[in-house]
Amino acid sequence: MTETLLLVDEYLDELKKQKYYQEFIKTSKMIDEKYLDELEKLNQTKQKFDDILDNGGKYHPDYKIVSEQFIEQKTKVFNIPEVKLYFKLLDEVETTINNLLNDIARSISPNIPVFNKFGFIENKGGSCVGCR
Repeated sequence: MTETLLLVDEYLDELKKQKYYQEFIKTSKMIDEKYLDELEKLNQTKQKFDDILDNGGKYHPDYKIVSEQFIEQKTKVFNIPEVKLYFKLLDEVETTINNLLNDIARSISPNIPVFNKFGFIENKGGSCVGCR
């Protein structure tokens, strides 16, 4: 078990050296600094939208106005090129980490269920020997 943990630690150190991971961290920090106002406005609009959903939902008198504001602000933020790059890099990092976790699970036992990139179980293991 200790050997596995050491190998995982080494693997994560190697991941942190990868160009896409470095760019992911750099992009994340840059977005936090450069687009702070837009992100705060998005969070405030989302909070208003969530409050309306909790207090009447689509029957609330301000639902249409606030939902349009939320959609507009979310579209504005998610169309920023750096934010698009951030999510692309995030997907690459997540895929790499998920592949590592699946490899670990398979090395422990072929009966451990592992998930594909869509979140569905690839192989359904179990304790029943003759069930397949």
